Amino acid sequence: LAAAAAAGPVGHRADKEEAPAENVAGTIMRLLTECEVRPVRFERVLRVWTGWVAQRIREGDVAGATGLLESVCVDPVYPSDRQNSVDAALRSMLTPELLDKLVGQISQQEDAATDGLVGLLGSSVVTALIEQLAVEEDATRRKVLIELLTGVGRAHFGILVKHLNDPRWYMVRNLAIVLGRTGFARAVPPLKRVLGHEDHRVRNEGLRALTILLGEDSTAVLLGALDDPHERVRQMAVRLLGASKASDVDRELGAAIVDGRVGPGEVERVAQVLRDRGSEEGRRILTQVASKTLSLNRSQRAARQAAKAALGK
Repeated sequence: LAAAAAAGPVGHRADKEEAPAENVAGTIMRLLTECEVRPVRFERVLRVWTGWVAQRIREGDVAGATGLLESVCVDPVYPSDRQNSVDAALRSMLTPELLDKLVGQISQQEDAATDGLVGLLGSSVVTALIEQLAVEEDATRRKVLIELLTGVGRAHFGILVKHLNDPRWYMVRNLAIVLGRTGFARAVPPLKRVLGHEDHRVRNEGLRALTILLGEDSTAVLLGALDDPHERVRQMAVRLLGASKASDVDRELGAAIVDGRVGPGEVERVAQVLRDRGSEEGRRILTQVASKTLSLNRSQRAARQAAKAALGK
């Protein structure tokens, strides 16, 4: 069997032939990747190996596919200069058809086993998942793809950030969601750059992602978004400020209203947020703004009217 694996062009045949049991197949592959020194034959071994992995995935045998991947990828015995060949073999295996099959299986049986399988595919699967997410229309499968990318993306953070330069707005939006879910503080700078994206839908998700990562330190970012040119982003900022648990939200929102930094289009919503948060400081600020009478510009007059409406006057 080992000789058959190393001989002849077998890349297409491997998918059609029945792979041996995991323990036997894994042992064979591990031994062959260690002892096969000829580059051409080493690549033939990899084609057999990935063919067996693909066969297991198509059959829905997650444990079998994982075992075969572990035999070669975990504590590898092949020379380090062969890593590029291994990565290339995995990329070649991950056809759109196979990835579609894998995502469908994962959406039906989310567990640690499927997470382990995807993790073993490494950087090869990250780009494939990103491209799949860009075209996926089914909401359930999109959710699965985002969760998978979040998991494997933590280990391949640079790939996620690199794709933020993609010209497709929906690609950048998807990656903003994923970056927010990684929990990485180092995702904050690239996400702040996303707030300057030309498409408001991207800026919206960037704002949400930054709120997740920054937590109670997100007030300044949210206040800045109140000046966004698109109404949807401004509305998102107001909602996120209203839900924030940060201790400085009422004070900073009040200062923004008093100073006229909140535009007429959003000042009514901001005043309602201050009222609904129910703090003494918020009510004091609204009362102060509502009582102003002299030297008011357009923004300040709108703020006074909004404060009065929020207080029921």
